[in-house]
Amino acid sequence: MSDENYKKLAREWFSKANDDLCFAQAGFKETGIASDTCFLCHQVVEKYLKGYLTSLRIEPIRTHILSELLNACIQQAKDFMEINEDCEFLNRFYNPTRYPGGVFLDFSKETAEHALQKAENIVSFVKKKFIADQN
Repeated sequence: MSDENYKKLAREWFSKANDDLCFAQAGFKETGIASDTCFLCHQVVEKYLKGYLTSLRIEPIRTHILSELLNACIQQAKDFMEINEDCEFLNRFYNPTRYPGGVFLDFSKETAEHALQKAENIVSFVKKKFIADQN
């Protein structure tokens, strides 16, 4: 695949993630459903990390574990360590938000707001890295 095709695929990852972020923001504002908001924030970050790796011609591993994706990014750019804590916070929302009977987490309004903030911070960070890498 050519460099341009990798960049196109990366932009597609980012676009899907942006859709998820918009839906999380609007859905939370409209319904206040914290668990789905937290799940979507996890998805946003997963897609942004996969998009970034794709932009570097690296096929992302098939995982939903943010720390694994983040480690792959850190191998390429050490400053990804800056978003480690935010990724750790969001990583816990994949399974418990989707399936009943699992680990109970507090899906309060504050938790969802915190998840949105962390997802937005990571999106901003990855966008800056992607743009910087294009120059």
